[in-house]
Amino acid sequence: MIGLHQGAMLAAHLMRRRGGGKIVTISSPGAQRYIEHFGCMGPVKAALESLTRYLAVELAQDNIQVNAISAGPIYGELLSKYPDAERLIPYWESLSAGHRLGEQSDVANFATYLLSEGGNKITGSVLLVDSGGSQRI
Repeated sequence: MIGLHQGAMLAAHLMRRRGGGKIVTISSPGAQRYIEHFGCMGPVKAALESLTRYLAVELAQDNIQVNAISAGPIYGELLSKYPDAERLIPYWESLSAGHRLGEQSDVANFATYLLSEGGNKITGSVLLVDSGGSQRI
């Protein structure tokens, strides 16, 4: 959290010179809901979401938008190393639209949107990208 705050403050200093900018953080539904084996990371992600909202208010006067993407499970190496992955991945798939989890490109595409002109009026938000899976946890 200290690293995010200090990095955001340094970035904001540079962004002010350009007339504004955007910061996007990455969170998880584990910040708001219980997820197995997420006992440490969930509270850290909750703090990240809170800091995102505070930064959005504090930096708004400088035309700096700050948002968080709350990404659900993403296929890849990290997910396959998750404790009980053989049991949890099929369970999470069963909760998601189309019975598929997200891909890295899904999160990247959404971050790109937030960083584009289309995201100019979005700030202080935690936006869920999880194929609807966390709605059923």
